[in-house]
Parts: sequence; C-alpha cells; structure tokens
Amino acid sequence: MGRVGQVGRVGRLGVSAALILGSCACIQRNRLNANCEWFSEPERKLDLQRADDRNHLRDDAQLAEALAVRYGDAARTFGPDSLPVVRSKRQERLARLFGRIASHHAVPATSVAEAALRRNVGVDAIVLFLPMVTFLAFVATHLWRRVYADAGGKSWPAPAFMALASLMTSGVVILLGEVWSDVVEMVRVADTHLSMRANRVPWIGHRQTVFISALVLFGAFGWFHLRERERQGP
Repeated sequence: MGRVGQVGRVGRLGVSAALILGSCACIQRNRLNANCEWFSEPERKLDLQRADDRNHLRDDAQLAEALAVRYGDAARTFGPDSLPVVRSKRQERLARLFGRIASHHAVPATSVAEAALRRNVGVDAIVLFLPMVTFLAFVATHLWRRVYADAGGKSWPAPAFMALASLMTSGVVILLGEVWSDVVEMVRVADTHLSMRANRVPWIGHRQTVFISALVLFGAFGWFHLRERERQGP
C-alpha cells in the first residue's frame, strides 16, 4: 500500500510539473476577451530570421486564434444554422486580426497564418511525450519483472503473453496520450473548446508513429530486463 501511495504521489507531482512547464508555452491570458479586442502594442518590424521574432509572431498569431474562437463561441446560438454562421464570423475576425498583426509587424499575412501553426517543439517533447514514456517504462518494467519472476524465465507462455501485453500497452498509451494532450492544450490556450487547434496537437497527427515507438520501447525495456537477469545469474 505504501508503495502504491508513493507511486501515486510521484504521478501527481509529475502531472503538476508537466502542467506548470506547459504554462511556459501558454498564450497571454491577460489579453483574452470574448469581444475579439486586440490590445495595441508599439509597432515593430519583425525579422523572421531571428528566433525571438518568429516566436513573437507565433504568440501573436495564436492569441488572435484564441480571440476569434472565443468571439465565435460567445456569438453562438443553438439554431440549426448556428455552426456555419459561427465559423464564418470566426474566420472573418481571424482574417482581420491576422491582417492587423501583419501590418503592425511589417510581415506578410501568409507568414502570420503559418506562425499560428508552429509549435514549441521542446515543450511538446517534455510535456506531452515524456510523461507517456515514463508511464510506458513503469508498466513495461513491472510486467517484465513480474511475468518472468513467476515463470522463472522458462515457461513458453511468457513470451506470448508479453507480446500481447506490448500491443495492449501501446494501445493504452495512444488513448491516454490523446486525453493528456487535449488536457495540456486546454491549459495552454485557457479554453476547453480547442476548435481547429485540436488537430495540431502532435500526438493526434502521429498515432501510427507513436504506436510503433511504444512497441519498440516496450521491447527495449524487456531486453534490458533480461540482460540484467543474465548478469545476476540464477
């Protein structure tokens, strides 16, 4: 019970740390509103060859998206024609905001739209993928140790069971990772309605790669476990 409680505490700390770290990539909450109002800042030409300026443009573009989504949600009714009207209004406001950002920073409007699609790769790797790798490592290591300890490493059902377990665990990682990715993204944009932003979460667009990677990692943990057993001897 004590071990379970310790694992639970570590898990909660890990989730809290990941969410806190994810807040580093959050949009500017103090500028969010449902009226699609853009707070002016000093005009400054951005040099898109510089990383800082590219990040500034990305932050502005993603803030504009957040404002447009909130504006559409605030204007939505529950009539049968509501959704197309909302989408039209949202796109109209978004185009207007993108144009304003482009003019404000002396960059092409297409560069603003492209900047909205950019992700913070470092934060994604740590906040989205690392927790899932940690989960996979914990489950895989526990299964390899438990199964081969019970089977003595000689029972033929053990490899078959572990092959099935690797498929099931990888499937769970896919599902759990998608839920976790949505939670992190909602925290990042400070909105439970992700709208078009949901399809940009890296986990969603790379299911096959994630599944194959999980299978490989599961096997790698097993290989390390068996090597350790061989070194320790009977």
